[in-house]
Amino acid sequence: MLRKLGFKDIATKYSLKGIWLSLRAKVYISSSGLEGFYKFLSGNVYIVNLWHGIGIKNLGLKGEIEPTVRKILSAPLSKIIYPSFYRKSNLFLTTSHLMKNHFMECFNLDESNVFISDYPRCLPLTMEKESLIKHIQLYENKDFNNLVYKIKRFCKAFIYMPTWRDDNPNIFEEEKINWNKINTDLKLKNYILLVKLHPLQSTNTLNNYSNIIILNSTIDVYPLLNYTDCLITDYSSIYFEYILTGKSIILFTFDYEYYMENCRDFAYPYEENMIGYRINTINEFESVFKDYSKIDFSVYKNKISLVRNKFWDDNIDFYSFIEKTVKDIGI
Repeated sequence: MLRKLGFKDIATKYSLKGIWLSLRAKVYISSSGLEGFYKFLSGNVYIVNLWHGIGIKNLGLKGEIEPTVRKILSAPLSKIIYPSFYRKSNLFLTTSHLMKNHFMECFNLDESNVFISDYPRCLPLTMEKESLIKHIQLYENKDFNNLVYKIKRFCKAFIYMPTWRDDNPNIFEEEKINWNKINTDLKLKNYILLVKLHPLQSTNTLNNYSNIIILNSTIDVYPLLNYTDCLITDYSSIYFEYILTGKSIILFTFDYEYYMENCRDFAYPYEENMIGYRINTINEFESVFKDYSKIDFSVYKNKISLVRNKFWDDNIDFYSFIEKTVKDIGI
């Protein structure tokens, strides 16, 4: 796909050229520290960390529940066994002063290493219609364009994006959601439901429904979000990005207590920082599409605006982040 877009000089990680470039590279740019790189080849490389979310969850050194983090922190000689976990980013991107302080604690970052700006992946969320269409035409393939065309044929488009459950990735199969009922209600209303699960989550129970589309795990969902009318999520950081669109949000929190006790602990109160129409049971989720037109989402508008102002600073520019990166690196 990149080559078709005109980027000719590309090397995959698992190739001789990829290894050679990893050895010679002066800068690593990632969305999660050294994940995805040859950590043992990183040396004194300059790490630019775009990160992959904002929100209320404790992460890294602040996380008290996350299984993987607990395993690392409790291991004897942890800093020797897991050096990349403790490796600091040279430049870490986030979106507000609140999040700056949060991530400084999570990853033991110095204030000078954290930069407040837009997330580049979120730029399509605030694009004007014409700019978004041009962006999709330039950077997305034919299948993506066909998907946009299909969505436009429906009265309403919903997207369901649940967060990852560390200890139970197949929870949605176990909960036995009645997708047949949901699909029937969607058909009656001429609605479409897009489902974007974590790449490691199973979608075996979600095949062959006329009004439910399972999005490929490799799709860039951000240019698609402006073509939806409502996000359904739970504790995912996508909530804090979707509020940029000003569209409706449903919070589906059927396992709230379990999640809090076994998956993640929160740095900020959930009820104060994730605002939307709340549904707490599987039955409510199965019925929400039938009753959607009766929900008054305007009652959440002012509180969501306050949340937006906490998690997104105004008058910030991603290009100033690029300028700072180039200056720090010295190129």
